[in-house]
Amino acid sequence: MTPDVSSVLGGVNDALVFIYGLILSVRLAGGCENRRQRRMVALACVLSLSVQLALWHLVGAERVRRLYPLVVHLPLVLLLRLGLKKKLGLSLVATCTAYLCCQPPNWGRMAATTATGSVVMGDVIYIGLLFLFLFLYERYFVEAAYSAMTCSHGTLLLFGSLPVFYYIFDYATTVYSHALYAGVRELNEFLPTLLVVFYVIFLSAYYVQMRDRAQAQLERSLLAAERSQSRIEMDALRQKARQTAVYQHDMRHHLNMIESYLSVGDVRKAQDYIRKVYGDVDAVTPRRFCHNETVNLLCSAFAQRAQRMNLEFDVEASLPPQLPLSDTAGCAVSRRRAASSPFKSFCRCKRRNDDPNERTIGQKQGRSGVLLIFFRFAAAFGAL
Repeated sequence: MTPDVSSVLGGVNDALVFIYGLILSVRLAGGCENRRQRRMVALACVLSLSVQLALWHLVGAERVRRLYPLVVHLPLVLLLRLGLKKKLGLSLVATCTAYLCCQPPNWGRMAATTATGSVVMGDVIYIGLLFLFLFLYERYFVEAAYSAMTCSHGTLLLFGSLPVFYYIFDYATTVYSHALYAGVRELNEFLPTLLVVFYVIFLSAYYVQMRDRAQAQLERSLLAAERSQSRIEMDALRQKARQTAVYQHDMRHHLNMIESYLSVGDVRKAQDYIRKVYGDVDAVTPRRFCHNETVNLLCSAFAQRAQRMNLEFDVEASLPPQLPLSDTAGCAVSRRRAASSPFKSFCRCKRRNDDPNERTIGQKQGRSGVLLIFFRFAAAFGAL
């Protein structure tokens, strides 16, 4: 008996959908790592197709479909676990996910058959949909799914629960029975309920993950602020060490010069020279704004910026003996509040002003948690 076109296309589609599912299962499980594994997968594909073809001739297509979990899916899980050395949970979830990914092309075939009224046209469209969806899954889905399933045991359980439950539900209600189409309301509502439960669990897990990520980002920001503060302190220590070395070297010359003035009785020149030395010392000695080292370093940094911009900069710091936040957190908050707004706003205002003799007083206040930052600054406008 010569098979008709519909039977031939049905056999071709069965072979193609098996290859489609095999490729997706292997890729979702992480793919092949070497040539030996690729050869193993190719050999398993040929053997499985041969077994299916033999069973198809012996027992018929309907019974082969009932035996599919034992003939195809179980050997595929064993191939991933024993041949490609994937974890058992990942192998099972990858196989069930590939089975789930077969449903969109299958739905497209049914829609095309209903729209055209031709089974042959539906099978032809089904072949094209298999290649299209395989390309889309490979490009946009496989890598993301593998990363999610291998992130942790929790994500594997979360993202693998829906494909596994769908696999069991589909075979129990459409292959081994026709309960899904028998009008049983509880079964008809089971899949939507499963989707709702999965959605709720997914949102809860996603919220926890985003909260942990935000916390990690905050900790990284604080560590970066701490490193920046440490660099500032080290630079200040190096500068003090260099200044100390210079003064140790110059102190003898200063004393000799003062002694020479006093030896000739020129007290006025000796006093002028001493005042000049005091001025030089004050010019290079770091200013002390408050007792807190962190706040003092921040104020010193902004004082230097104000000096470079020819701005008058005064600080009135009133701090308790102990700040209610750590030095690292205080440094981070101060940099966010003070580093951007006051000076940048003041400089923009200064650039827009047309009168070079006008004097403006500006102030900036910001509150973050328990820290209140208040800036007040003034300068005579002129060329920057």
